[in-house]
Amino acid sequence: MKFSIEKREIEKVIPIINRILPKGKSLDILKSVLLEVSGNSVYITCCNTDIQYNVSIDVYDSEDGKVLVNGSTLISILKSIPSSSIISFEEVNNALKISSDETYYKIPTLNPDDYVEVNDIRENLKMFKVSRKKLINCLSKVEFCTGEDENRLFLSGILWDNKGELANFVASDSYRLGLYTQNFDENYGEFQAIIPKDIYKILDEIEYENIKVGFSEDYMVIGFINGFMNIRLISGPYPDYNAIFPEGIANELYVHKNEIETKLKAMSPLNPETFGIKIDKSITIFAISDDGEEFKSNLLGKYNGDNVEIYFHYKRFYEIIREMEDDIYIYIYSENQPVLIKSEEENLKYLIMPVKL
Repeated sequence: MKFSIEKREIEKVIPIINRILPKGKSLDILKSVLLEVSGNSVYITCCNTDIQYNVSIDVYDSEDGKVLVNGSTLISILKSIPSSSIISFEEVNNALKISSDETYYKIPTLNPDDYVEVNDIRENLKMFKVSRKKLINCLSKVEFCTGEDENRLFLSGILWDNKGELANFVASDSYRLGLYTQNFDENYGEFQAIIPKDIYKILDEIEYENIKVGFSEDYMVIGFINGFMNIRLISGPYPDYNAIFPEGIANELYVHKNEIETKLKAMSPLNPETFGIKIDKSITIFAISDDGEEFKSNLLGKYNGDNVEIYFHYKRFYEIIREMEDDIYIYIYSENQPVLIKSEEENLKYLIMPVKL
């Protein structure tokens, strides 16, 4: 097996491979990358327990064959080579020789037949076109709300709940919930799938804007011009998130994002676990640290409702505010019900449970 390739072509996929390769303790076979040459293309495959990635790149001076090498070593070598270089790969005596200019490396190879079988199942699925940037935005708006409960693995992922042209993306850690609604302007049918939360970070590394998405019973498949990803779905079912949204008359607080975000930043030196909002004749935001340090400030905004004093987990609340747009509406029902936080646009909503001191 051998081939030559421009560094600028192969470096496009390095960030994706780096994100997918397992970190820490894992089977050596999963820490490897498969390079398979067929004709004038090299097919690069890597995977972990949840994601399989396969991409093809045009090459020249090639001979068919395949090798399996340590992924992190391969990436480190490729990163060290200048972008303007031509890189040659050749299998020599159970090693992969990587040459560029007057420099070469040799790294041992593993048996490629021992590698995980990665299948392209796109032709068996109904694939639909999706804007990559739109999908990244949908996932990034709620992914920070996911949980890490080993007994409820569905909370570690993001629910894609599709109904025709509208899709709800939902994430929750049981203390808060994020809901983002996207109109894709195309009927994708009805389905629910729980996908790993970090997928949007990998999508951000793909250079093509238009991708295709399909679902099997166990996988979400993402296709692009020169490759595909198989992403293992998280087992459900996902709870009925609509049933969590409170009903009835709420106390309504309107505040500009910059106003409340500035006050939350100002109290950060206290490193508070919780903070409070008190509303009577004025709106006050305050916090007291475990060491007795105190912060208090007036909050500029508009309020319609009864006098109230309510407390929130500082970090969870702050993460929500950072995702909001300019105008924020906070609906307070009672100290025992979730508080609804949303923008003027109806497509982004969050719920957060108050805390009791």
